[in-house]
Amino acid sequence: MRLARRDQPLSWEDVDRNAPHLYDTRQIQDDWARHIDDVEARAVPVPDVLVALLDQVEQELDRLASDAPLAALRAISRLEHVIAEAGDATGTRPRPTRGLER
Repeated sequence: MRLARRDQPLSWEDVDRNAPHLYDTRQIQDDWARHIDDVEARAVPVPDVLVALLDQVEQELDRLASDAPLAALRAISRLEHVIAEAGDATGTRPRPTRGLER
């Protein structure tokens, strides 16, 4: 089994597509896990109340998509508008979208 190391990265051109399991990628996976942990530790947390609201919006959109897909698309368009407005307010406007406004 070939050990994949940070200082000797795997070349996917050299990997046998029929036997990728022959490569030990634990060190690379551990490096990636540490990186993700570091990024999450540095991330600015989203307030719990907003997380709860976004979860509720997601659930309602899922329900609406099943019951009334066109209404769900209209709601999504409205959310895109809200996101664009919030982006303006923070100075980080996302790419422009087309759709229904209010």
